[in-house]
Amino acid sequence: MSQNDYKESVEEHRQSIDVDGNGAGGKPTRVSRKQAEAARKGSRPSKKNKNNSLLTVLAVIFVMIPVSILVFKFVISPSVDDASKAPKETPSENVQIETNKDPKEPSDSGQTKDPNASASKNDSSKEDQAKEKAAKEKAAKEKAAKEKADKEKLAKDKADKEQAKKDKLAQEKAEKERLAKAKAEKEKLAKEKADKAKADKEKGKTEQVVKSNAYLQAIQGGYLHNAVAGDTIQSISIKYYGSEAYVGKIKQLNGISSDKVPPGTKVALIKP
Repeated sequence: MSQNDYKESVEEHRQSIDVDGNGAGGKPTRVSRKQAEAARKGSRPSKKNKNNSLLTVLAVIFVMIPVSILVFKFVISPSVDDASKAPKETPSENVQIETNKDPKEPSDSGQTKDPNASASKNDSSKEDQAKEKAAKEKAAKEKAAKEKADKEKLAKDKADKEQAKKDKLAQEKAEKERLAKAKAEKEKLAKEKADKAKADKEKGKTEQVVKSNAYLQAIQGGYLHNAVAGDTIQSISIKYYGSEAYVGKIKQLNGISSDKVPPGTKVALIKP
């Protein structure tokens, strides 16, 4: 590209194009004059003008590239380096500050602290701590009382079981003693009955011997009475002795205890 062409290209872009083909001040430009001449000749614009426009665009591109590189190197790059070298600040949203404040209370950052409000918060905090301490002490006391009650209940249950066991043993012992006593009494009664029976038997033998001797003597002496229906020992005593004085002796002699005498019985009589 020649210097003249370059100047024409720059001049063409710097001047505004009028509809009538006039430049600044109403004067026609070279391009407009050439277009007018071409129109008069009835031909299209030359290829030279198109080539000049393309070259102009390329020239502008080639000029803008080094200019952009220089601007980036000397203007943008230093600011980026400074920004990268600057110390990084910790994001405020990631910072957690521990305070003794109630999370429900509004933040007072950036505001003047009120001494009365601070004292009130301290008092409230102390009251909360005192309440918490009292609640813990109450819970500890209740727990201790419950443990004590459980221990007492266990001890009472154990004592009741031991007492029930003792009562059962005592009851079993008393039952054994009662059974032993009843057995002893039964054995005693049986022994007494056996002794009495033995004594009665011996006495009966003696009476039988006596009866037999007296009875034989009465028979030998002819003192007999053949009982008939309706006879009794009383009637026999009255008949032979005139009274009932010999009833006992007649019974003893004959070994009978009843007053009635069966018919046909031989009743021995006492010799008067």
